[in-house]
Amino acid sequence: LDNLIGALDTHPDTTYPKPYQLYLRGLHAELAHDLTRAMSHYEQVITTAEPNRDGLLLEHCLLRVSAASLEVGNLIQANQALDTVAQLNPNYWRFSSRLAELRGDLPHAIEALSQHLQLFPGDATHIKRLAELFKEIGSEEGIEACFTLLPYCPAAKREELMQTLMKL
Repeated sequence: LDNLIGALDTHPDTTYPKPYQLYLRGLHAELAHDLTRAMSHYEQVITTAEPNRDGLLLEHCLLRVSAASLEVGNLIQANQALDTVAQLNPNYWRFSSRLAELRGDLPHAIEALSQHLQLFPGDATHIKRLAELFKEIGSEEGIEACFTLLPYCPAAKREELMQTLMKL
């Protein structure tokens, strides 16, 4: 990592490599178990990177922020980082939902899973989980809304999912 960080120092454009260099410094600090310094570097990446140009870098950086936040027990910050990365890559909404659920924040879990299902409406596994979350909070309307997603599910899973939703 030190060699890469040093190589970026010699890049002719001083602004373009800056967020990448900061990300590498964050990784280096993480490997040295200095999470405070790592988070400082990651925050600088988030503020200096260009979303249109550095989207993948931002995605990876936010995942590191989430992981480091989990390591120090800051579950809310970890969930916020996952929510932000999910805006860049919607595949992470389901992970944000699961973390929110583990934290006991069912409204957040429902919102994140709903975001996931807006983009992947045929995901039978997560439709079922959303209905179960709605049942936990006592929302019959939420469970009924899950029925509207049945037509998007693969035919092989539709009947089983419908039976499950009817039991809830």
